[in-house]
Amino acid sequence: MFCPRLGLPRHRAARVFISLMLGSSSPFMGVAAAASVAGDVTGDAPPDSPHADRVDEEVVVTATALRESPLDVAQPVTVMTGEDLRRAMGASLGETVAATPGVTGSYFGAAASRPIIRGQAGERVLMLEDGADALDASALSADHAVSIEGLAADQIEILKGPATLLYGNGAVGGLVNVVTHRVPTERMEGLNGIAEIRGDTALAERAAAARVDAGAGNFAFHLDAFQRHNGDLRIPGLALTPSLRAALATEGITDTTRDRLPNSASKARGAALGTTWFGEQGFIGVAVSRYETFYGIPGPAEVAGPSATPSITQWLSADGPAIDMAQTRFDLRGEFHPISGFIDTWHLRGAVNHYRHAEQAPDGSTGTRFDNNARDLRLLADHRWGVLRGTFGLQWREAELIAAGEEAFIPPSTTKNAAAFLFEELPLGRITLEFGSRLEQQQVKVPTAQQSGTSLGLATGAVWKWTDTMSVSLQLTRAERLPGTTELFANGPHVAVGRFEIGDAALGKETAKTIDLALHGRGAGHQRWSVGVFMQAFNDYLYLEPTGAVADGLGVFRYRQRDALFTGAEAEWTLPLTDAGASNPWQLRMAGDLVRGQLQHGGGPLPMIPPVRLSLELRHQRGPWSLNGGAQWTTAQHRVAANEPPTHSGLDVTADCNWEGEWFGLNTNLFVRFNNVLDRDLRRHTSVLKEYVPLPARGLAAGIRVAF
Repeated sequence: MFCPRLGLPRHRAARVFISLMLGSSSPFMGVAAAASVAGDVTGDAPPDSPHADRVDEEVVVTATALRESPLDVAQPVTVMTGEDLRRAMGASLGETVAATPGVTGSYFGAAASRPIIRGQAGERVLMLEDGADALDASALSADHAVSIEGLAADQIEILKGPATLLYGNGAVGGLVNVVTHRVPTERMEGLNGIAEIRGDTALAERAAAARVDAGAGNFAFHLDAFQRHNGDLRIPGLALTPSLRAALATEGITDTTRDRLPNSASKARGAALGTTWFGEQGFIGVAVSRYETFYGIPGPAEVAGPSATPSITQWLSADGPAIDMAQTRFDLRGEFHPISGFIDTWHLRGAVNHYRHAEQAPDGSTGTRFDNNARDLRLLADHRWGVLRGTFGLQWREAELIAAGEEAFIPPSTTKNAAAFLFEELPLGRITLEFGSRLEQQQVKVPTAQQSGTSLGLATGAVWKWTDTMSVSLQLTRAERLPGTTELFANGPHVAVGRFEIGDAALGKETAKTIDLALHGRGAGHQRWSVGVFMQAFNDYLYLEPTGAVADGLGVFRYRQRDALFTGAEAEWTLPLTDAGASNPWQLRMAGDLVRGQLQHGGGPLPMIPPVRLSLELRHQRGPWSLNGGAQWTTAQHRVAANEPPTHSGLDVTADCNWEGEWFGLNTNLFVRFNNVLDRDLRRHTSVLKEYVPLPARGLAAGIRVAF
């Protein structure tokens, strides 16, 4: 069914959000309002509950320079782990993190959704697995799935804002790091493991995953495997929006698709094996993994369009194209601790990837094939010099990408990156200063041309522990990003997103100047709060501009450069509703985010900018049981670019129940989750398919996870 707009103007929604988050130093709890500090593990269970081991657990962010707690770094960081990660697990990485403040997903169907951070997507957001580049083709197009499976994750780290110092100029918008420990990094003795099965009625999902870790003497081993099958997505009512149905009606085309979205089914499977040798001064380990997925691409039948006859009654295709993707990956990881000298630890991180995917027509023939053979190698040295501590290192990356077939819109290319970087941290009492820089050289070469350039990244920041329970963080960065293969050399139909794209080999680098300011705090009874604002100003921002021309039946878009500005805010507040130490505690959590993106000098709004979101969640702990109910309100998005359809507002209500305890001698977690309880027609504004691919209908997700 169509979800009516809630009638709250966007500027008023922004004021409500700010007043809720900044003005909530509520006297009814007698202390400052507290929000959930990014990275804290949720759970205020009493000491005698089975959840007590998660209270205030220290979280280490492995993707930061010195692998510290989120509260010890100037850059905004969110960590998903434990029960929160399992509750949020989706059919793809983008859907798993989509409800996180400041983050959403591209949603090209449930199987292909890539994280979007503060309105930045594609080439500006880097995907990592255990600190190494995913080395897939997901940044090239919204229909390309990320080659990292969330079921294998121990935790997911999200760095918001430029993360270019350590990881390259492609992380100007941020990064998502999935921690799997497929290369063991700690000694262990004996055997332990985890097994999980889960299902979801809205996704027609059946999924299973298992993991075993073992160790003896100087060796540790890891084995994991997973399999996931999803049917066609169940949707709440009609697939097409009223505006799209009306536009098609003028051409004599109708569509009555409802309840199930055709050609949206998917399946995936994978496995990994890793081993590590530990010595007196460090370790060296390797892992090999395989990932395979096959998923449909929902969309119109090829006969539909301006030339279609009025007899067409089904615009969406039930037998459309699909993507068959496979990846084999080899990982190397090592640490060495010198006995003396100012170097504390040497870190070695490498990955070699063989990636391919074929875009198949309904008859099974291959229309376009992408092959990406890539390598990533990083060497870092953690050091100390008096009170100064930091890390410096070198990185080398090479990717050979081949796109061949009828719809190959980019030529074969080789991209090489080489960089040197430095990060330092200086504690001065309650204030800790950070500063760093990165110099990177990039070369993009195609059969007929090449482009080379150098980028410089600079960052400085400070964390001020104002009191024992409050801290302020400030980060200033200047990051440069060099254009990629698509922006430079695209020239052809990009059918998946409905565009004919044209690159420009004369494009130069874009420069982003970013300021992040955040305030974190804690109060009595595990109260936590966090609020932050940011501004990111781009010189020569790279973007796609419609030309008004038509080629191959598609609108022509050309890559341009123009100054742009992004601004926004994010906040979280966790408030216990019962006294500290209560046997059956209640907890209230509020969160929200907003982002604005526009071209400067009268250029108007940028496309696909996420609307304002506000969330409310109530949690209750009773012995081994935890009950959670939440709602996320997404405002309408009418601040759109030229020829971009708006998106109506929506309210997504969820509820879940978890039991954790011992069952037949095994640590067991049973979970049930109701999604989209109100069965609303919800649309993701950041999706290029939002006019005919809604988010899932009301559904029940359930599963069991056992550990030994």
